Amino acid sequence: MRFIHILLGSADPTSVNGVNKVVHWLATSQVRAGIASEVWALKQDGAESSHDHEYPLRVFRTTRSRFLLARDLLTAINNLIPQDTWVQLHSVFIPELRAIASVLKRRGILYGVTTHGGYLSFYADRSLAMRTKKAAFSALWENWMLRNAAMIHVIGATEIDDLKRRANKQKIVLIPNGYEVDPREPELTPRQEGKPPAIIFCGRHVIKQKGLDLLLMGFAKYRAQGGTLRLIMIGGGKDHEYLRQLAKDLGINNAISWPGILTVEDLRSSVGSAAAFVHSSRFDVLPTACLEAAALGVPLFVSEETCFAPYLEPRNAGWVCRPNAPDKIAETMFIIQRTTPAERHAMGERARRMILEELRWDFICKKLYQAVQGCMARAA
Repeated sequence: MRFIHILLGSADPTSVNGVNKVVHWLATSQVRAGIASEVWALKQDGAESSHDHEYPLRVFRTTRSRFLLARDLLTAINNLIPQDTWVQLHSVFIPELRAIASVLKRRGILYGVTTHGGYLSFYADRSLAMRTKKAAFSALWENWMLRNAAMIHVIGATEIDDLKRRANKQKIVLIPNGYEVDPREPELTPRQEGKPPAIIFCGRHVIKQKGLDLLLMGFAKYRAQGGTLRLIMIGGGKDHEYLRQLAKDLGINNAISWPGILTVEDLRSSVGSAAAFVHSSRFDVLPTACLEAAALGVPLFVSEETCFAPYLEPRNAGWVCRPNAPDKIAETMFIIQRTTPAERHAMGERARRMILEELRWDFICKKLYQAVQGCMARAA
């Protein structure tokens, strides 16, 4: 089987865009497992990707209209052999992917779609104009791609009900994100919490998806009631300055650190010192930052919307906040504070085992390959 991943992006694993990381590690794991896997990257400038990779990587320039495909991309698709090729299209609300699906369908090449939680943003968008635009795009253009896919791959269970409404007859498989364990990570255990202990967030400073306004409001309630843990907000993004001003308005700026974007070593050291690693997302699908923190042996403090609950709770490897609201966030922070450092350390070790035993990329690769084999067998 020839396995081709197609995405809008670069597949660079250092990108802040999680889709790039997922595609890189899926293709890498497949190649290491002996599967003929490659990545086709769609980029506006057509520039070659410079990151290290073990899989063949082809870059195709997007067209100005975005609803039409460049000649070299059409030629590449037409050169594929239908009987032994599977194409996986990554993400949604991307005009090129629907156009690619049309060519694949015409040539009899089976394809799947990994939605990466993209439709969850539709329901959280506060802009009526944007929701209307996305609804029209889906109805008039993209839903055809879903209805004609041989398989729809979801990363989190929160995606399933919506996709059943969009493409109720299609096979939907739930396969989570994974993590590639760095051989250096065991060197960081046993880890030491920072003093004073802190809850750490690391990721894009984007309010709508990551719920960082909820996190700051919850932290303000927690500190106002006598909480002593600090909050560290690593990273940056379009809402960074707004969040810093919100922290000042809430009177908690002195209890928060804003170290910005860190080097890899400084990031590993900082995250490894956390009492807990937090993601208060309004919508998400196993964010890669949480997987990275868990691999470092840090317990997770997450909203149910991150889709981590089925993995964390059976292992007692963190705290799931329900509902994802300031009062509950403050209450959970007090639970973390009352948990002894020794128990937080034990929870972190269980989080690490969660990665090693359930969420490694080689496990995820095997599950996806088996699902695809089943689709191809049924179509034969």
